[in-house]
Amino acid sequence: MQGSVYLYFGHTLLTQGSFADLARLGIEPKNGLRLSFYDLDADNNDRPTYLCAEGNLYQSEDGRWHASVDKESFRTVLRSEVVSH
Repeated sequence: MQGSVYLYFGHTLLTQGSFADLARLGIEPKNGLRLSFYDLDADNNDRPTYLCAEGNLYQSEDGRWHASVDKESFRTVLRSEVVSH
């Protein structure tokens, strides 16, 4: 989604897709950086959706980047409602 960073919500580790979105947006990862995240999903009627949430980046001791997602910020957006990615 435009302005959002891909994050597989099954874990907090940023993936190649996450870093591709950061590069597309011109964002350098920084501890505490607040971002909007998305993952691919489907609703109860099997319509394609994005699962979206807000959170912060942090770097673990081993140097890998993670996201701390605010659980109360989760929302679903139909992919057909999004004009561009």
